[in-house]
Amino acid sequence: MRSWQRLANPKNASPLAAYLAYMHLHQARDILAGEKAVSELGVKALNATTLQIRLEKPNLVFPKMLAHVALLPSYRGEIPNPNMLISNGDYTLAAKTEKNLLLKAVKNSPNFTKVEYQRISVLQSIKPFDVVENPLEGQQHNIWEFPRLCNYYYEFNFADPQLKHKEIRQAIKAMILSARIPHQYGIANFSVLPKSMLNTEKHQWNPVIIETLLTQAGISSNNPLQLSLSYDEQGKHTEIAQQMIRTLGQSDLIKVTPQALGWTQLLAVREQKNYQLSRAGWCAEYADPLPFLLHFHSKSADNKSNYHNPQVDEKLEKLQDQNLTEEVREQLIQSVVKHLDDDVAVLPMFQYYRRVALDPTILGIDLNNDSEVIYSKHLYRLKPKD
Repeated sequence: MRSWQRLANPKNASPLAAYLAYMHLHQARDILAGEKAVSELGVKALNATTLQIRLEKPNLVFPKMLAHVALLPSYRGEIPNPNMLISNGDYTLAAKTEKNLLLKAVKNSPNFTKVEYQRISVLQSIKPFDVVENPLEGQQHNIWEFPRLCNYYYEFNFADPQLKHKEIRQAIKAMILSARIPHQYGIANFSVLPKSMLNTEKHQWNPVIIETLLTQAGISSNNPLQLSLSYDEQGKHTEIAQQMIRTLGQSDLIKVTPQALGWTQLLAVREQKNYQLSRAGWCAEYADPLPFLLHFHSKSADNKSNYHNPQVDEKLEKLQDQNLTEEVREQLIQSVVKHLDDDVAVLPMFQYYRRVALDPTILGIDLNNDSEVIYSKHLYRLKPKD
């Protein structure tokens, strides 16, 4: 209870505090705005092991949301002591140095009774280690790619006189996807949902004739498509934008003007909805399709593209407010995805992934685990390490 109150306290200015309001926790929004006391937050400790949680409206994915890192307990709601780990899990902190953490199993049930974390330098060999997160790009041996709950895409501004034409959005999407631009940056994905959440028999991209689509929208050599491409000028974003500009520039019917911005500038442009085609993306806090879809509701504060489809709004409201069977819920989700795909609501690029190096003797890892968490308690060794 105290941990959540500390999270909600606006004096602490936690960047994750808004998650409480996103969960629809009672009074969270007013507390974050400084209009009510932290003690009025909708949580109450009934006894030493029971927490009562009060919501302002139904939230059918609430149990999934409880796994978020922002909600982890802290000792008496105080600022966590970096030298003291409070845990009720399978391991406890045994020792800590600047570059090492040693965990020991509380019981003898895990396959590994000791787990050591080490901070390694960029030049250090990874061979002595069983699991290495974010290995260097040059390290290719025993590398696995874990899909993340993060999609990278560009958004169309539906209020733009040119981009409101579906044929123009279709043409741009067809050119970019056929160029296979994103494949070196992530897992190619043609939809608004991560691939693990898609019905694989649907939502397949089909080739189209670009010139025909543009002509249908009134585009010609005398009246070319004037397109401004907005992106944040850093790292892979610049590289991807430049590849997109070269690809679209291959058509005499399209004239592209790059708009390279700083990160805060891009956020401002998107907030004002003052763009044509803008770099965007979405990462979900928990493994469920709904977080990837809700910002397409016309009244969502996260809708920066002016997209509006009354059928999508209605179905999203049902998904949020009604207690549905799994079958009906899945049908609604796939129906919303189909609407978004048919409307060419976004220009999908790829799904992020996390590179992890695994020693071949280590087993017990789910390579399709969307949570990005590797639990030591699940690991075991197939044979002695060489």
